Amino acid sequence: MSEARDGYLDLLRGDPNHFEALKGLTALAWRDGALDQAIAYAERAVVARMTPETLQTLGHMLHARCEHARAVETYRRALAINPAHAASRLGLAAALIDAGRTGEANIQLLGALEREGTKSDAQRLLGISAFLSGRYPEAEYYLRQASAAEPAGMVSKVRLASLYTHLGRPAEAAPLLSEVLRRDPANADAHGKLGLALLALGRFGDHRALRRWAPSRSARSPTTSGPGSRRSMR
Repeated sequence: MSEARDGYLDLLRGDPNHFEALKGLTALAWRDGALDQAIAYAERAVVARMTPETLQTLGHMLHARCEHARAVETYRRALAINPAHAASRLGLAAALIDAGRTGEANIQLLGALEREGTKSDAQRLLGISAFLSGRYPEAEYYLRQASAAEPAGMVSKVRLASLYTHLGRPAEAAPLLSEVLRRDPANADAHGKLGLALLALGRFGDHRALRRWAPSRSARSPTTSGPGSRRSMR
């Protein structure tokens, strides 16, 4: 990848606004976990070519850096260009949720429910929004719908299990998390939540066995944060 980076930098020396070079350097910096550098390149890419796609990429990275207000503004700029840009609408809703503006997020998501390509993502985010607002039956409804719609990704199953654990229903959380780990043994989020569910159920032997094959948590994930944060639910 160093050759690719060098090639992109050579292109920028000839043209500081070379769009493909800026786009490639943004992707490489993001992959390497250099978030500040990725954002700097993404901002330059927006200047070089302002499209819903470049704005959505920048918004996603600002959101990852917890700059929620800037992320919201950036997603809104993308939607001003193309109101039907689904990734920007979902990103806007997620940023609004993390900013504590769940009512505004719900307005964005209810529209996304009507579009087949974004329906499960909208259901998941509506479930998270309802959870954070204390509307637990509504949260369970949407997360169950999203879980049924995305059997491969398993993301909503982990979130539904989080809800069950929060509500003191570990017997319902444990099977969901076990299913996720069967499909994705390296899922550290599911692993940690399953451990808590097993302890709550008094299954100490199973908990000890689970700890023996704990996946590494060293890998950087730019879209998640600690267990006390809003993002840990998502």
